[in-house]
Amino acid sequence: MNVSRPAGALLVGVIFMVLALILAGTIIDAATTAGTNADISSYTGALSLNNLFPFIYYAVTLIASVGLIGVGGAGLAGKGPLRG
Repeated sequence: MNVSRPAGALLVGVIFMVLALILAGTIIDAATTAGTNADISSYTGALSLNNLFPFIYYAVTLIASVGLIGVGGAGLAGKGPLRG
């Protein structure tokens, strides 16, 4: 059984999650600072979208990393698209 592809997907998923969580504070602070500097407080729609950014960032990070980890884990177990 060739485990390099499933193990690679699993490893990339873990690395992606760790890097995304390390960079999360910086990225979300930058979005908040940009909203404050642009003085969008009078535009409730723009302010709501800017406040939605952390949720979108964490959702994309979670979906992508858990998907990669799941595909790699299933491949190591002999199931899924990366089965050996």
